[in-house]
Amino acid sequence: MSAATQTRPPSVADGKRQKRPRGRRVWPLVLVGVLVLALIGGLVWLVGFSSVLAAHQVQVSGLKTLTRAEVTVKAGVPLGVPLARQDLSAVAGRIATFPQAENVVVERSWPNTVSITVTERTPVFAVRYANLYVLVDKHGIPYLTVSKRPSDLPLAAASQDDRASLTEIAVVSRELTKKLRDQVVTIRADSPYALVLVLDSGVEIAWGTSDQSALKGQVALALLKQDPKSIDVSAPHNPAVR
Repeated sequence: MSAATQTRPPSVADGKRQKRPRGRRVWPLVLVGVLVLALIGGLVWLVGFSSVLAAHQVQVSGLKTLTRAEVTVKAGVPLGVPLARQDLSAVAGRIATFPQAENVVVERSWPNTVSITVTERTPVFAVRYANLYVLVDKHGIPYLTVSKRPSDLPLAAASQDDRASLTEIAVVSRELTKKLRDQVVTIRADSPYALVLVLDSGVEIAWGTSDQSALKGQVALALLKQDPKSIDVSAPHNPAVR
């Protein structure tokens, strides 16, 4: 048996189907890439260089003794500069040079505001030097000199360089109830371990250290009802009255 085979030679049409122009597949990718780059460039310009998102105002909050004007001047925020390029750390650092400033937070508030929040130190007692008074905060840090002592602050008899005593006095001052605090004229630090509270009645309360100050305050108030000359609550579970 014989078999006959026939093979058709490739035609020009077949060649066109096998080889497609590369240009038609590449140009859409190039176009997409160009559009993406243009979009990124536009966003960079909008955020970092245009006036659309620039700082137009400064907002300040949390102030007690400082004024908005002096904080704004100290902050030195360059208005007209885009928010993205504002050096927030530098702004916070300048404001932190105020002795009253305990903590400073500076944030971008889009689209056009730099927000500054200042937490001021809270004085818990004052130390007298000559005719001036140094305010001391709850951490025992002396931070501001004033000419007049705030009437609601007890006076401490201690050196402003004696940080150990100042820290102990600060703890006691924080723990005092209003009822006892209103009677305290002076907190004397014979040493960091031997504090004495002098009341407006002349009664002296030997306090010892700042440990268990809340309990010591409760015991002292109870013993004051006995009209004593002096009280010792340095060991609050075994107090003494004289």
